Amino acid sequence: MRLELTGRHLRITPPLRRLVEEGLEKLDRLLHDSAVSMQVVLYQEKYRHRAEATLHARGENFLHGTGSGRDWETALNQALGKINQQAR
Repeated sequence: MRLELTGRHLRITPPLRRLVEEGLEKLDRLLHDSAVSMQVVLYQEKYRHRAEATLHARGENFLHGTGSGRDWETALNQALGKINQQAR
């Protein structure tokens, strides 16, 4: 699966990239080989962290999830959890 990671008002660090990739591994296992690409946009607004994720699966299926929280882990877990729910 191809990953496109974008940061708005922040720099993407290796630990942040690793956090996103770990969450994608769980989704990849659920979807097997039907996932084609994933776009993740991370925003930082003062004390709030926001994550938006869009997954493109075979057959022109798009799954979208957003999340926000005080840290990146919470925001990413919310966004990827919503995509996980849609995939089921």
